[in-house]
Amino acid sequence: MATHGKDASFKLEDSAGTTLRDLSSNLTNIAWGRQNDTHDTTAFGAEGHTFITGLTNGKITITGWTDYSATTGTMTVVDSLVGLDAITVGFEFGPHGTTTGNAKYTGECILESVDVSDPVADLVSFVAVLQISGDVTKGVF
Repeated sequence: MATHGKDASFKLEDSAGTTLRDLSSNLTNIAWGRQNDTHDTTAFGAEGHTFITGLTNGKITITGWTDYSATTGTMTVVDSLVGLDAITVGFEFGPHGTTTGNAKYTGECILESVDVSDPVADLVSFVAVLQISGDVTKGVF
C-alpha cells in the first residue's frame, strides 16, 4: 500500500550521544540507501558470473530548514557532529511515522558532510549526509 511521506520521523543523537533529538519538524526530505557488497565467486569454466553478498553499507541524506535552537535545532545537532573523531551517534528513522506498529529503523552513524544554502530569495536550508556504521535494526514503534 502506498503511503504519503508527510508523517516520516527522523531522530539523531547530538555529540553528547545520550539523547535522540527529533529533527522531523524541520526536515523536508529523508533519502535512505542501503547496499550489500557483492563478491564474484565465478570459477573457471562457468558461462556466467556467480556472486555472494558480503557486508552491508548505507547512507542517509537529510534535507531541511536550518534551526539553531539550543540543544534541539537541526543545525545545533548536526553542527555538533562536525569534527568528531571515531564517535558514532544513534539514529531512529520511521518512514511512515511513529504510530504504534509502524516500521522503525535504528542504528549508528557518523556525519560525512553538511552543506548550507543561503539563497537571497528563499529559506536557508541544509543537506547532511550520514554514513551508517555497523548494523541497522528493523523493528516497530
